[in-house]
Amino acid sequence: MANDNLKKLITNKREGHIWKIKEVLQLQFIWYLTLGLLSLANKYNLPNTPELNSFMHYLFGIIIKLLLIAYLIYILLFQHNFSLNRIGLTSNNYLNDLKFGIKISLPFPILTIILINLQHQVLDLNQLFQPLIKITSFNQLITSFLYFILLLFLTLIPALAIELFYRVIIYDFFKERFGRLLGALSSSLYYSIVLLRFEFGFLLGHFLIGLISIYLYEKNNNIFPSIIWQSFYQATTILYVFGFHSF
Repeated sequence: MANDNLKKLITNKREGHIWKIKEVLQLQFIWYLTLGLLSLANKYNLPNTPELNSFMHYLFGIIIKLLLIAYLIYILLFQHNFSLNRIGLTSNNYLNDLKFGIKISLPFPILTIILINLQHQVLDLNQLFQPLIKITSFNQLITSFLYFILLLFLTLIPALAIELFYRVIIYDFFKERFGRLLGALSSSLYYSIVLLRFEFGFLLGHFLIGLISIYLYEKNNNIFPSIIWQSFYQATTILYVFGFHSF
């Protein structure tokens, strides 16, 4: 029985392919096009308010992501005739799925706070990282949690866009060709490469982020836990590591 389950995990491929290579490349081009629009917006800054520029650029990016979400849902629902359940936008128990997503995601910001604030013998962390808030006291730690909650809500829209495209579409593209296991590995590798950050640390980090997202997506048969995970990742990275420049 165990061997049968393992074989099914590795070889569970579809006979017919829903997603064609040309269509996936077109959607990836549209994704890059939205990033290009955001890059153009980054050239325009508010006068006399440099501290707000990155935040305003991020808000503009959210508007772009909303348009992208609408387009992706249109493609999924009306061109491919997927149901909301097939997309992963329905759940038998929304509360349990959200709790599970939070349970898996909660250690990430805690570990990040610990690692970022450890004294390093070789590297100057102030040059590597540009966090929105630096934790040097207990009061700052408590204050950062309030900002973190606000950022969680702010990052839900970008997280939804990422999960719709890279999990519902890209992962499905690889899964129907290679099965769940190889599809998950291939999709995560693809996700880490197309983000265009080729330093080993970023490639490995994005690969693991993608792999965990796929695990949450497959385990719950919807994208709500993986959206929570992606939101935790983005909020943590923005607040404690690289600021709004990271997205």
